[in-house]
Amino acid sequence: MGFRSTRVLAIEPFVNNKLITIPLQPDTCVIGLRIRLVGPVQYTYASGTPLGRPEGVLDSLITRIDVNTNGRNGAETHKSVRPHFLAMQQLLANGIESERFASAGASALANNFPTTAQAFVFGTTGQITTVRESVYLPFEQVFCEPGYGREMTWLNLKNYNTADIKIQCAHINNLLQEGNTAPVNFTSHDLKIEVSTIEDQSVEKGRMFDVWRQTMLNRSYKGSARDIAVELPKSDTLSGITLYTTNGDTNKSPTNDVLDNIGVRRNGMTTFQKAPFKTYQVNNREENRAVAAYAAGTSRLDGVAMINFLNERKINTALPVRREYGVDAMDLMLDLSSLGTYSPNEANVAMMFDEIIFAPREK
Repeated sequence: MGFRSTRVLAIEPFVNNKLITIPLQPDTCVIGLRIRLVGPVQYTYASGTPLGRPEGVLDSLITRIDVNTNGRNGAETHKSVRPHFLAMQQLLANGIESERFASAGASALANNFPTTAQAFVFGTTGQITTVRESVYLPFEQVFCEPGYGREMTWLNLKNYNTADIKIQCAHINNLLQEGNTAPVNFTSHDLKIEVSTIEDQSVEKGRMFDVWRQTMLNRSYKGSARDIAVELPKSDTLSGITLYTTNGDTNKSPTNDVLDNIGVRRNGMTTFQKAPFKTYQVNNREENRAVAAYAAGTSRLDGVAMINFLNERKINTALPVRREYGVDAMDLMLDLSSLGTYSPNEANVAMMFDEIIFAPREK
């Protein structure tokens, strides 16, 4: 392996509801991708106090990021994720919050560089909010230590015919928090999406890597219940599951109260792991040294919990889920708490599944 390098693949304007497709260069091995969103947004409103979404600008304006390849095994999806999950993943893996800054004023800030750490904030009518946010989409297994799997899941583009990243834009109105009662007119914006690589160009063609596949699933619930089964992927192994829960209140706000216990059940019979949602949250903060300070009673980690199956941060300890391992079914078991809010909307549990699909090993 050689040295790491970075290059910008593309800088695309944000366009309402557009699907942006950016080809990935076939001359390198990608360690990760950095997705940044920067620029000014101007707005007017007649009355009330508009509020932005707590997840931030990237998650409000980009609904999904996909990374796809096409090679000898046909078309494959390696990543299909929400920006908010990538931001929380960075916090849980590295203990450092992702870039998220915004500032409102009479004019756009020079170089699009606000320095106040917060999600989108509205100024007075006619003002401009300048934002800069980024997330890291890793192919390196960030929950493994170097030498124990971190570098075993890079994406070697030299082994594929084609590869691309697809970014699905939402509408600019999605900056408004759910249930917002202040009508807002977004008069103009100059938002740019930048995609850059962290890569190692020295990796040779033909070198095989394991695949760290990440996919999403959403479930909505109308009330408290016990032992709700959610089928888990069974491609090879699971390294982790991340959950993000929001209430069914008017604002659909992040909450730590919708889920009570979370368990994992094998073959419809054996629940080999079960603990309260809040216990997983404590584990996440203490084991990963994740610091997300509380401000006005809320934290960026509200509603977030991760089940990490990796032991001692080693990739070969991922949870086996294939039939060859004696697994016919693997389910995530959810207990929905009576403390959650289920009206006027349904409560939502968003899930990200981390699969490790091992490349063939020499015997």
